Amino acid sequence: MKQTEALRIPALLAARKPRLTVEEATIEGIRMLVILGNEFDSVIRYTRGGGADMPQLSSYPEVAESAAYVDERLARQRSSGRMNKTGEGVNWPRNWKLSEAKTAGKVWYTPGRQTEARPGVISTPSPIISIEKNTQRQTVGPAQGSWRWCAEDYLREIWWPQDKNLICSFSEFVTCEMLHNLCVLYRVARNIPGHGLSKYGRFVEILNGHRGTQMTKENAPSIIEQALSDLTQAYGRSFLSAISKAFWMIKQHPVAIYDSYAWKGLQRQGLSPGYRGYRAYYKAWFTFFESADTQTGLNDALRWLPESQFVQKLLQTGAMGATEFNAFTTSMLLRNRIVDRRLCYEGGVVGFK
Repeated sequence: MKQTEALRIPALLAARKPRLTVEEATIEGIRMLVILGNEFDSVIRYTRGGGADMPQLSSYPEVAESAAYVDERLARQRSSGRMNKTGEGVNWPRNWKLSEAKTAGKVWYTPGRQTEARPGVISTPSPIISIEKNTQRQTVGPAQGSWRWCAEDYLREIWWPQDKNLICSFSEFVTCEMLHNLCVLYRVARNIPGHGLSKYGRFVEILNGHRGTQMTKENAPSIIEQALSDLTQAYGRSFLSAISKAFWMIKQHPVAIYDSYAWKGLQRQGLSPGYRGYRAYYKAWFTFFESADTQTGLNDALRWLPESQFVQKLLQTGAMGATEFNAFTTSMLLRNRIVDRRLCYEGGVVGFK
């Protein structure tokens, strides 16, 4: 949701009848409005640019559809008795209620910090979410935007909570449900025309058609450009970003994710990818990836990563084994996405995912 639309949120909430119970909080540096419901809580998350992720009040049918889908999945999980997990792999209360999470010690409030009162909103101190058994937040870390920061940020914010599971899923036959989940998480679902899971049908066919294809630096641009051509003809619209993200999930490196922020990042690095499609972007991306400065930055970040407090906590709690971590840090997959992170930051991204 754009900033102009996000500004209307407090008034919309205040006008609801019966009146909603809402807590305003800052969680991990992100401002949120938590709507306290009878069965589960809804969260409106503001972006650093002033917009908001709020599918319940979105005017886009695809996003509203996604919200209904998530509600349905959560209801199924609750009825089955299975436990939900946070991104850190820590069990949260089964029904995801904020009050239960506080009782379980997963959320607590920092004394002395009050949020500004707003009409229709109950102000509370800001909560901090942490890994279980961790009693302190990481207060000292690498400089924002540095290679070390990009490495830790990708691991903590994207790999651990979502990409790890997505790659595992996409290693098998791709379904419309799987692709829908990916597009929702990466915020490209509304770029794909149509409604319901069936809209992903042709997209899924093309992805599964390349299940056995070996993608290399030489053939990746041609494969993705051909997929873009076929899907543009099928849907009447181009959605290169979604296509590149889906191919990355099934193939990883050497696929380069096409992103408007990364495009701007390349431009600011003097590697203007122009407007000639994926091939030109791919060439610029690999020029940056293979440069001596980039490889030096990557090597330093990966040598440092075991010192990250987040990584240390994963290893200490057994959430990630040493063998798994070593395999991950030596993979081209990680180097690929650290570069993606760095370029997006250079391009002015205000909120990843």
